[in-house]
Amino acid sequence: MQQGDTSVEGYRVYVGTGDEAFGRPLYQAVPATDLPALLTRMLQISQDNRRTPDESFGTFANRYAIADLQ
Repeated sequence: MQQGDTSVEGYRVYVGTGDEAFGRPLYQAVPATDLPALLTRMLQISQDNRRTPDESFGTFANRYAIADLQ
């Protein structure tokens, strides 16, 4: 991915479960250096807001629109 004039390693982030092999696209280009903090934040939010203690992250993500998850 491009960050200004520099090319950096980046990732697409998908969430949820369903018909698509990797879930629904959440972010199209996340710099590799930002990925650990993003994943930590996403998992903490799901832990704080899941309906039951055993609700999976995929099930949690399916309950929300992509715009709300971002």
